[in-house]
Amino acid sequence: MELFNKSEFNERRKKLYKKLSSGDIVIVPSAPTRYKSGTVEYLYKQDSNFYYLTGINEENCTFVMAKIGIKKYEALFIEENNPNIETWTGRRLSADEVKDINGMESVFYNDKCEDYMNSLLANGETLYYSYKQTGMNSPLDEDMNRIESLRKHFPNLTYIKNANQLIFPLRTIKSPSEVKAMEKAIEYTAEGVLNVLRKAKPGMFEYQLRAEIEYEFLRNGSRQPGFNTIVASGKNAAVLHYVSMKDVVKKNDLILIDIGADCCNYSADISRTFPSSGKFTGKKRDLYAALLDIQKTLIQFVKPGRSMREVDEKTIKLISKMLKSFKYIKDESGYFKYYPHSVGHMLGLDTHDVQGIQRKKPVLKEGMVVTIEPGVYIKEDSIGIRIEDDILVTKKGRRNLSADIPKEIDAIEDIMEG
Repeated sequence: MELFNKSEFNERRKKLYKKLSSGDIVIVPSAPTRYKSGTVEYLYKQDSNFYYLTGINEENCTFVMAKIGIKKYEALFIEENNPNIETWTGRRLSADEVKDINGMESVFYNDKCEDYMNSLLANGETLYYSYKQTGMNSPLDEDMNRIESLRKHFPNLTYIKNANQLIFPLRTIKSPSEVKAMEKAIEYTAEGVLNVLRKAKPGMFEYQLRAEIEYEFLRNGSRQPGFNTIVASGKNAAVLHYVSMKDVVKKNDLILIDIGADCCNYSADISRTFPSSGKFTGKKRDLYAALLDIQKTLIQFVKPGRSMREVDEKTIKLISKMLKSFKYIKDESGYFKYYPHSVGHMLGLDTHDVQGIQRKKPVLKEGMVVTIEPGVYIKEDSIGIRIEDDILVTKKGRRNLSADIPKEIDAIEDIMEG
């Protein structure tokens, strides 16, 4: 399924070029092939910045844009099809096919890349290179080694910066086509939720529930999850990113799922919690109902002009009050033991989208998509509950893109009863 046309990619690149000053060069490489072990590859996932600007899902490609004086440069370098390799991994896109996808005029094969780059870099002042930030003790990856080489070969480059600071602000506001891609990903995710609600029962392994979810992703058209599926039962639901999924679901367990299908590289991100027995009972029912009320209040709190920091602060107040009412804490300062994460994050090409901006707790603007996902994790009672929806910020408020995925107690119980 393709939801984007060449005019959209052209418009994105125009916006990027407007941010450049004379002497600026932007380099965005495609994602490398990653290996599980030996020659066994992971299913390929394109670099988000590269896809955003080019719409291409192939490796060994490089996007280049520059402003030297008043002259604009824009080119895409791709791997030329090799009949011998084609036998093993399939045919690659031709230059003309790439132009049809993204509207670029200058698409060349990689044998032209070095000469083109040398000419630009020798006349540039600031290089914006798209790379993933790592810690100071992490080994240098291919991109970081390439940046170091460029620094040595072109001492005229006064600054080398992360291209994220130019591209992330553009990715923050979603176009109508991007919202459609996310809505489609949410539709696939909804089918996974419904299937696991119908199939879940005590005695199943958590990984079997994962299979029921991801089967629906694939059956409906999603090639892969947007992130690692989480299915956590009982005490495991109090582990925020529990991914081993090796335990047997017990009677009266609560099961927490955190899942999201992918559509055109855009991700959904949905959390639901439900009882293995098909009925919410006792304290678990009361906790779930209280958290659901909080989540609904927080969704209504989302609107343009409010910051994610304000939403976080309101979440802490509401969850602290809830935890006090259930006698888990005596004052607000104790909330972190049971609620150790923020209320949400931006969503898009990455599940935790445009992370550099997200860390700054941005002011919400029309066109942003954020998750709202309050949770409580009570290890001593083997309880973990999280309820998460994907929210589009609109001109005057918000729209819950995942509103049709059941989360009311009666609705969940009705589906599980069949």
